[in-house]
Amino acid sequence: MNIKIRTTNLEITAAIEEYIRKKIKTFERPISCFSPSQKGVNKNLVDSEKENIELLWEIANEAPGTNKKLFSSKCKIGILGNKDIIARVTSSDLYKAIDETKDIIISQIVDRKEKPISLKRKVS
Repeated sequence: MNIKIRTTNLEITAAIEEYIRKKIKTFERPISCFSPSQKGVNKNLVDSEKENIELLWEIANEAPGTNKKLFSSKCKIGILGNKDIIARVTSSDLYKAIDETKDIIISQIVDRKEKPISLKRKVS
């Protein structure tokens, strides 16, 4: 997985970067199931599909230069052969925004994993 962390109007610290990377690890394995090239191949999905997944996590200070703290967190996951998964949250607490973004991404991954199965059941 190619991971890029971008900031706007905010300096990233080692603690923030480590926190984001820890959140990314929670959905790294479930996301590898979207591989179009893994039909009948006995490989570890996580290792073989890392190069087909682009992850961009953006954090920003939405109100620079003011006393008002408003942070946004946006995560975009591009999977080869599938639609992108995108989540965006704005909050007064940066860590809360990161957590909520992760929760939205996980719910979207679960929805997309279950959708083809439910469609097959309706057809049968």
